[in-house]
Amino acid sequence: MKKSAVLLFMIMVLSSIITAASVDIDIIPVKDAVFAGEKAIFTVKITNNQGSDDDFRISSSDLNWIVDEASVRSLFVKADKTASGNVIFNPLSDVKPGSYGISLIVEDGTMVERIIPVALIDPNNLITPKFVGPEIDPRKESFIRLQLKNNYNIKLENVNLKLNSAIFNGLTRVINLDPLEARVEEFKVNLDLNTKEGKHPIKISLTTDR
Repeated sequence: MKKSAVLLFMIMVLSSIITAASVDIDIIPVKDAVFAGEKAIFTVKITNNQGSDDDFRISSSDLNWIVDEASVRSLFVKADKTASGNVIFNPLSDVKPGSYGISLIVEDGTMVERIIPVALIDPNNLITPKFVGPEIDPRKESFIRLQLKNNYNIKLENVNLKLNSAIFNGLTRVINLDPLEARVEEFKVNLDLNTKEGKHPIKISLTTDR
């Protein structure tokens, strides 16, 4: 009796492995970091290795991110073929900025659930500025070096950067930042020779029309 039980268990495990391998589901982020009011977009790619055509239903049980009307709801995939479509989500208006995991369900009689990472962007934490480099000396040619870190997986274009201080004229620049990029911007400054030694505040302004 013990040997039969072991044999049955091995057959069940082997069967589950074959079933899991009969369908491949890939989820590819198209837009996984969004501002409030924007849509998160993912491409769902299903490869059907079952040997027969199948219809796969796509849904979500998530309470914070609602499936958009334009989102694909099902994919018909022929045997040994691949089909894909975009799944689109809208964050509810009361969802706070932060990192989330959206529940995505694919069913064809059996159910597979995947958790998709997505970020709702905090505009106040979009870019982190940090002064780097040596102290400046009014008796020498001086430079201000400002490190800018894009905190999200999105490309930022036409960001207006302004530096203002009582010890130098306002400095402006328009910059672009790649997703998650950290870079240093260098500004040449001319200081009055009578500038007093000590700490002087510099106001940093970063704005974008996005």
